[in-house]
Amino acid sequence: MKKQLLKERFQQLAGIKPLYEQDDEDLRLEPEDNEYEDGTEFYDEEDYDFNPEDGVVDEVELEDLDFETLKASFPKFYQKEKFTRPQTGEPVYSDAISFPNLDDSMMEIGDSSALEDWKEKVLRRFGNVEIEFNDEAKNYFDRVFVHSDDFNDARDEFIRGKMSAMQGDMDKGRSID
Repeated sequence: MKKQLLKERFQQLAGIKPLYEQDDEDLRLEPEDNEYEDGTEFYDEEDYDFNPEDGVVDEVELEDLDFETLKASFPKFYQKEKFTRPQTGEPVYSDAISFPNLDDSMMEIGDSSALEDWKEKVLRRFGNVEIEFNDEAKNYFDRVFVHSDDFNDARDEFIRGKMSAMQGDMDKGRSID
């Protein structure tokens, strides 16, 4: 009896054919009709249209981002004024959105000066990156995404370094709490 990989055995029990046994016809897409054989679409032009819908901006370049655009992008937020900043006379909001930092933290953008500080840090190191907003995100950390390989690579490198340092402490018997 021929030996069989455990993964292939589980696929067989689940009724899944391995890719090397599947017919190429099953996997082929026909771009001219824009759908799979069962009729479901695999490309929707609307998914790739980044124009504002209903006045809400989905993506914006960092240099074009201002506080009013941010507030318009998140209509459910920026409703509760915490206090008014005496230096500028502008309100600071308690229901603000958080932007990602390189050190795996988040910066709450409660007013225009906080936004300008965050923009300055990112512009100085990464240039005019594209920012994506998701006002329907369930998690606070998923509402703002920076579309920059350099930014995300630097952030991932920091996270890996932090994990390595924590693992080193655990290996030495130190508490990481």
